[in-house]
Amino acid sequence: MLKIKYSGKIKKDLKICQKRQYDFSLLEKILDKLQIPEPLFQGLQRVSHNARLAFNIPPRQ
Repeated sequence: MLKIKYSGKIKKDLKICQKRQYDFSLLEKILDKLQIPEPLFQGLQRVSHNARLAFNIPPRQ
């Protein structure tokens, strides 16, 4: 498992959230998932550079 380093800003934000009695269950689930060294999105494929054509996005001028 990977170790997560908390910066000073996130520590401060977490302390404020604790004072406001926010629910940390979702945050804990996300952090647990990030600690496991595996791809997060296994079903996604790489999009080609022709994605502009697929979505009818005009070229930049």
